[in-house]
Amino acid sequence: MRHDGVYGVHEVYYDDDGKIFAWTLEPGYGLYQDVEDLLSALKTMLKDCRKSKDEILDYDMKPETKPPWEGEADPKKGRRKK
Repeated sequence: MRHDGVYGVHEVYYDDDGKIFAWTLEPGYGLYQDVEDLLSALKTMLKDCRKSKDEILDYDMKPETKPPWEGEADPKKGRRKK
């Protein structure tokens, strides 16, 4: 995400239709139990950054949809409507 002219890696959450409903407030780097876990996380972040480099999100953007837990229950699907 781009925020005030700098970039950070944030977790972004999408609904079943691929619309963004939330993201982490702070860039996520995490704490890891060992070096292998850290390296695995860094590889995943690098892969995701490369995949998304042409679709950088602005930190101040508005969510595209409501979180899936908001709305009326949909008895056909057993979950909430969007």
